[in-house]
Amino acid sequence: MTTAVRRVCAAIVCTDRILMVRHREAARDFWTLPGGHAEAGETLADAARREVAEEVRIDGAEVGPALYERRYAAATSGADVHETCFLVVLPDGAEPALGHDPERAPDAQVLADVAWFALDEVRHDLQVARALPALRPLPGVHYSR
Repeated sequence: MTTAVRRVCAAIVCTDRILMVRHREAARDFWTLPGGHAEAGETLADAARREVAEEVRIDGAEVGPALYERRYAAATSGADVHETCFLVVLPDGAEPALGHDPERAPDAQVLADVAWFALDEVRHDLQVARALPALRPLPGVHYSR
């Protein structure tokens, strides 16, 4: 029996914008929500907090409610992946900056950029589209559609 791989992502929203990280790999170049695999013995909320610290260099983020959960087969390995996306609130005054993946060597990093995107601009992104229904009723989140 194969154990499901636990993965988390962080929806970091400011008014009508969401924070995303750019991945550049040999054959792929894409924007996605900060996130990654949960480590053994780590809660999913702790994994989300750690991934935010690693990928966008923000310590002390507050992990809120889960916005969605989904299962899928990993494209490269076929592993059963169980992904949970959390609403994450940054500390006041925190400024995101490009972080790194500590599991990769300095010359093998895939994180290339970090940027805010208008929710409306990225509403068709797979993760953002799944998070939007839970984000719409939240106070302070403005979305045009």
